Amino acid sequence: MDNREILTRFKNGSLDRTSAVALLTGAPPAPATPRQPAVDQAAVKSDAPAACDTPLPADVPPKDTTCAPHAVVHDRAGTIGAREAIAVTGIGGRYPQAPDLETFWQNMLDGLDTAAVPTGRNAPGAQGRGHFLEHVDEFDATFFRLTDTEAALIDPQERLFLHTAWHTLESAGCTGARLDALTSQDGRPRSLGVYAAIGSNDYLLLAAGQWSPGHDPLPADGHWSLPDRLSALLDLSGPSQCIDTGESSFLVALHQALGALRAGECAAALVAGVDLRLHPSRQVPGGGEGVGAVLLKPLAAALEDGDTVHAVIRSSAVAHLGHSTHDDHDSGVPDDAVGPSAFEGGALRETARTARDSVGAAGAATAAAALTRAVLQLRHATAVAQKDEDGRWERPRRADGAQLPRRALVMVRGSGGTEARAMVEEYLPDPASPPRRAAPAASEADDGAPQLVLLSAPTPDHLVATARRFANWLTARGRPAGPGPGPGPGP
Repeated sequence: MDNREILTRFKNGSLDRTSAVALLTGAPPAPATPRQPAVDQAAVKSDAPAACDTPLPADVPPKDTTCAPHAVVHDRAGTIGAREAIAVTGIGGRYPQAPDLETFWQNMLDGLDTAAVPTGRNAPGAQGRGHFLEHVDEFDATFFRLTDTEAALIDPQERLFLHTAWHTLESAGCTGARLDALTSQDGRPRSLGVYAAIGSNDYLLLAAGQWSPGHDPLPADGHWSLPDRLSALLDLSGPSQCIDTGESSFLVALHQALGALRAGECAAALVAGVDLRLHPSRQVPGGGEGVGAVLLKPLAAALEDGDTVHAVIRSSAVAHLGHSTHDDHDSGVPDDAVGPSAFEGGALRETARTARDSVGAAGAATAAAALTRAVLQLRHATAVAQKDEDGRWERPRRADGAQLPRRALVMVRGSGGTEARAMVEEYLPDPASPPRRAAPAASEADDGAPQLVLLSAPTPDHLVATARRFANWLTARGRPAGPGPGPGPGP
């Protein structure tokens, strides 16, 4: 068979990795081992590769979805317990002076003040220093199968949402066949809910100021297109909703997504929040911007599929404060609304105030930044508030000495009075549970044999960009980790 047929059979799973490499290189095939089952070698066709102009989410390598673990269909849709944990299996975002989450985390550790005078916005009326994103005008229209004319009518917030949503799915390996494997109760594939948090409409305001009858149409006057466009592009079958409750929008969207997962309305859910200050009147001192997203999945399903679990969401709550006024630490939402164990052993708190240190007053992106800060601190076992000490965040213990997971309470109140909370904790495997299945691992001794990695892309340019990003990641992972001649940890 020729190379095309070999790759096609490798992609559809009828040819395992070892055999494909042997056929492509002419080397004798090595015997398969139990650690390399054929199903795990099935290439997962990506709908499209990562967009060329945006880096991957931090700390998460470009996942080789051609060998994503357990790329099989699971018909597990249905209601789950109201208190069952939900896993964060993907996370992504862009924030001021942080094009990826690795930089965002470093900025948190350094206590970097990200405020600056906005540039490149054609904003002579801008009123002062704020926390702004760079390159918000850039968009890979070809990647999303859009024309330049169509792209020009799309709010830059929606463009940023599309980029970040795709990177979050890609970082979780949730593309192609693994996306198909998210099955609804009635058997529909791609049962992924999309929940978007957004509030401002600056782009329409700017366009209206330049519009005259007979010229190009105006951008959409509603935010419904954010989740709907992604659902249409990826042929998703889950709920597709847009939420605006001010600064708490992202956590309210998260709360709705958790409810949909527990009700069996979708097998996984993407939650994202975005806010850009494009109009000069909103580029005020202390103003902020950002975009963040998480991919959610029931913990049991995530473990069965071999997903990375960045953190676990135990519970959430939403309430309006009525005519009372409260600050972030005197809330109208009862503490027990997020579970009786929310404060057992103490929990790190992330609020609009703590997020503002990183992103300013970022509107609908505020709670996304707060949750991202919490997840990163849990993942690194480091509380940034303790950075003046050793920085290590020790696990709390019960009275009997048993360790408890590190926890973070994320709570944000919108300017209109809607407050939302989420209790997030690190994932600690249950000692009584059977060990989770792991992805196939390379042999301890590298024999130098070729390793096959299948990349797909919508255009040759995208393929080159994807290959370059993958090569750069491999090179970075192999660099020396410190003093001494030896290389750092490999992929």
